[in-house]
Amino acid sequence: MKNFIRFTLLILISLLTQAARSQDLVSVRVYFDNTTGGYQYFTLPGVQSIDQPFEVDVSGQTAGLHLLYVEVMDDQGIWSLYDKALVHLIGGMNMATLNAVEYFFDDDPGFGEGIQIAISGEQLDASFDLNLTGLSNGIHVLYIRVRDGDNQWSLYDKKIIHVVGSSMQELVDAEFFFNDDPGFGNGNTIDLSDLAGDTDYQLPVGNLSTGVHALYFRVKDAKGIWSLYDKEIIVITNPVGPNDLVQAEYYFDTDPGQGLATPLIIPQQAIVDGDFQIDIPGNLTGTHTVCIRVKNGEGLWSAVSCQTFTICNIAIPEITVEGSDCQSEPYLLAVPSGVYDSIVWSTDQTSSIIEVTEPGEYTVTVTDNGCSSIQNVFVDFQLMPDPEILVSGPVCIDSTQVLEVIGDFDNIIWPDGSGDTYFEVQTSGDYTVQVINGTCTKFATATVSFYQPENPEIITSGDGCEGGVQTLSVDASLTGIVWSNDESGAEINVTEAGIYSVYAYNQGCAVEASINVTFDTMPDYTIIATGGNCEGNDVTLAILPDDYNYVWFNQTTSSSVMVNQSGTYGVNVINGSCVSTDNYVLELISLPTPGITANANTLACNLSGYNYQWYLNGNLIDGATSQFYQATQSGFYTVEIESDGCTSESDFYNHTYIGVADYVYDDINMYPNPTHGFVFISMNHEIQSFELHDISGRIIMSGQVNAQQMTLDLSTFAAGTYVMKMVTPEHTAFSTIVKE
Repeated sequence: MKNFIRFTLLILISLLTQAARSQDLVSVRVYFDNTTGGYQYFTLPGVQSIDQPFEVDVSGQTAGLHLLYVEVMDDQGIWSLYDKALVHLIGGMNMATLNAVEYFFDDDPGFGEGIQIAISGEQLDASFDLNLTGLSNGIHVLYIRVRDGDNQWSLYDKKIIHVVGSSMQELVDAEFFFNDDPGFGNGNTIDLSDLAGDTDYQLPVGNLSTGVHALYFRVKDAKGIWSLYDKEIIVITNPVGPNDLVQAEYYFDTDPGQGLATPLIIPQQAIVDGDFQIDIPGNLTGTHTVCIRVKNGEGLWSAVSCQTFTICNIAIPEITVEGSDCQSEPYLLAVPSGVYDSIVWSTDQTSSIIEVTEPGEYTVTVTDNGCSSIQNVFVDFQLMPDPEILVSGPVCIDSTQVLEVIGDFDNIIWPDGSGDTYFEVQTSGDYTVQVINGTCTKFATATVSFYQPENPEIITSGDGCEGGVQTLSVDASLTGIVWSNDESGAEINVTEAGIYSVYAYNQGCAVEASINVTFDTMPDYTIIATGGNCEGNDVTLAILPDDYNYVWFNQTTSSSVMVNQSGTYGVNVINGSCVSTDNYVLELISLPTPGITANANTLACNLSGYNYQWYLNGNLIDGATSQFYQATQSGFYTVEIESDGCTSESDFYNHTYIGVADYVYDDINMYPNPTHGFVFISMNHEIQSFELHDISGRIIMSGQVNAQQMTLDLSTFAAGTYVMKMVTPEHTAFSTIVKE
């Protein structure tokens, strides 16, 4: 079983063209969304216009929104441009049953929140009066959408409208043009008087070629603003002769087919313009459409012209009244909701329930299917607002506060029987007032409290050191602030010590406070250094007297700090708000590190002008207190120098004692000496091995030779004196080499 939808195809052949004979339409084809799904074809019986339903197969389409495209072909085999419509397929692909329409302007209020119009059926072809209340003059966008039986809302359709005042009555110009826009005011002018009412307007199309054209129309308001254009696609075909109208017929709602409707007698003339009597069936109620068409002398029927009308059948609405006298809530007037297309009260409100605050007569007008009904109701009531007591005045003890009744009442009764709007009280407690309007009475109670506020706190800030400025401040919300030095305001600056007082008012109550302002003096002190006077000795830096707070360079906070090197040492001495920043320059005696050189067994200190003490293997050598010392044995020697009680000791010097048998130099030939690099050495005896020592005694080169000659490369060594030790089978020989 296939699913089908029915759509009505309306193709109009213009009766205004003056071209040659019109072509007959012989075929229709439709498709959904695009041509990839194929066409569905329908045969036409060679007519120039069609207005009839077709069933389209939708079994291959998904549920949801689709675009339906329609094209027609004439007897020359030429297909027209397409027309299109948006369709909504749901459930079993049947067209949805519509149950509501809503419209709104400019901004979407949400589904179901627009202006509602009740409808029924699978399609909608009706006219509606739009409510323009609240819209400003100018261009607006009108949106409209429908809701189906499953409460699913469609996408909206939209139109651009131009609002002037509350309607479109202030238009001053109109124009139309075909195909191309000649510019604002350059189109074909239309006399606005020809557009009054619901009449046809004949457009000159004699210069248009046969075929499809675009007709554009726009208007201009009194402010010189042109609207957006409206556009229609027209087809120019062969015209019907203007003097050949011979027959007319009409029908209600459903077209029975050309020639099968109710005949209407018309004069056989070129233009028929007159009133005709049409009988309306007695059983018609609600909104309906009457359509009329004419036939020319060649037997061609025109397109139909239709008019919508309404036969009213609406009940008088019942107004219900809810409310109570002497209450602050307004009365409620209501008519049944969801029954009428529109509801308008005499207050201009459009909801089914309205609030009223004044007695009197109220009118409601309801509309359903184009029919209206009016109902009146008179309500007599008395509303009385709840009274409110406003409390004002100072809250301090022995003051007076004022109670004021807010509202308009016939009578006011206070606890003492007085009837003034204002009532003065001087004690804490609850006070109740009675108010009367007509026969209505209400009460209100106010709680009054008196108290003595706390005295303010004086806050000090700024420089509290002698010569500085301190700021005294109190809460700025106080009023009438006066200080003991005759200054005013919430903040003052002082430069002298003493007692300062402030006097002020807190919520009308007198308050006061005092503060003793002091200024600190700069600290008076001396920095002394005690301990050794040599670099590396512990030295104590101390501040006298010890009466302040301190922050040394290393964040030590005591009055003294220990150091052992020369340098500049900083300290902050703090007395309250006064800070003295000071530096102490410590200069300690620093002796250089001595070195030892050797010439044979004679050891020498390389520094002159000091006191000396020699050591062997770490032990003091008695009497060895000169710059030179004659070694008597091998071992590790050091020398200590002294000046002003400070000492400095050399590194260990490894000395090899040279005996009498070892002093053989006459058979050693060594050149060049001094040298910049290479040294050539020869002996009268075979050199078995050698050792090269630096001045500290370290062996820096050694090796086996077994020859009477050898060469040394000293090019990479530092400049200085080196000792060469050479071993022969007979003895050991020493010699010095100087590297430049």
